[in-house]
Amino acid sequence: MNGRGYDLGTNRYPGVVHPQGFQFLTQFRLDPFPIFTFRVEGVEIEKKLFMVHGQNTTVTKYELINAPSAVRVQLELRPLIAFRDYHNLTHENRTIDGRVDIQRELISVSPYGGLPSLYFANDAAQTESTGHWYRNFEYEAERERGLDFQEDLFNPRVLRFDLNQRPTATLIASTETRKVDAAELFEQDEIVRRRQITKTRASQKRFHNLTDYRCRSVHRFSRRSEEHHRRISLVQRLGPRCHDRASLAHASHWTLRYCTKHSAYVCATC
Repeated sequence: MNGRGYDLGTNRYPGVVHPQGFQFLTQFRLDPFPIFTFRVEGVEIEKKLFMVHGQNTTVTKYELINAPSAVRVQLELRPLIAFRDYHNLTHENRTIDGRVDIQRELISVSPYGGLPSLYFANDAAQTESTGHWYRNFEYEAERERGLDFQEDLFNPRVLRFDLNQRPTATLIASTETRKVDAAELFEQDEIVRRRQITKTRASQKRFHNLTDYRCRSVHRFSRRSEEHHRRISLVQRLGPRCHDRASLAHASHWTLRYCTKHSAYVCATC
């Protein structure tokens, strides 16, 4: 801002957290994607991040929400790439191909032979070649699992966006060529898809609750029917000498004695 830099990122290195962009984080919410709100010297920026369902595509969008009129705001992004499977970590090496192919609103890299290219669709005002390694990122979750937890990441290029000229900055990372204008459509489609999932889950929950209630009601009715049948059967077995069979059928307890004359159990009042 006005030529002074503020780091919004946060990374863990051995013995230190740098940069400490979390200090500028004022809000985090799911709406429906992860949205981070940063505030620095009166300038407010939102970062939105989501993946496109069914594709190897991730969309990152920044938006200038508020800024003093006299402040010039420029956003600088440095994509860091690993290019490995999820079982391994990357370390600095000389076999990486750091060359970058630049087209209008599209940057592509092919770091290793035999692996797909990575495309960065963007609306940056300016890009600049870097080719730097950032070393010794630490992943606490991997450390807790007893796995290799330090990794080096490669930055092929830096992208700069003038947020005064255009208040949004978009970066689409994909293994397929994408147009930066597709980010809006990707976002709307993903919102619709997630809303549909939410509605389906809500319907399934209501159906489950209703089914569970009916099952419990049928179970209670079955138990009552079984108890009533047992009482009626008992009355029928008591024979004609039993007084008030109807009352006995609804009684909770019976006092019975064995009648040698009738060779059967009868109620105590018989």
